[in-house]
Amino acid sequence: MSTLLFALCSDDMRRYFIIGRIIELVILALVIFSAALLYTVLPPDGVLKRYPLVVRARLIIPFGHRWRTEVHPEDVATLERARKGLFICQLTAIGYTVLAIWYFYFLAARLFFMTAIGRC
Repeated sequence: MSTLLFALCSDDMRRYFIIGRIIELVILALVIFSAALLYTVLPPDGVLKRYPLVVRARLIIPFGHRWRTEVHPEDVATLERARKGLFICQLTAIGYTVLAIWYFYFLAARLFFMTAIGRC
């Protein structure tokens, strides 16, 4: 970790800012991907409005199968496609959250203190 920190803080921290911009662009791309995926996979409003809120909430849980017994058989394929898309969006959200935490919490804090004590 220290060699990474020294590499990032050399050259007036230019590498650190470049890595930061790259991570910001990756996070932005993941957010746009999530929004586009949600737009394409969500079922029409009429399908979801047929079912009570409890059934709609069970659709969001990734590994639950109880919802299949509570929906009409003709809606199962549509709702399975929506569930797969929601699961991918949840994984994407976890991914960019972990990436942002790693960058802003670990790298930024350590580089700040390295700069403050003069080791950078």
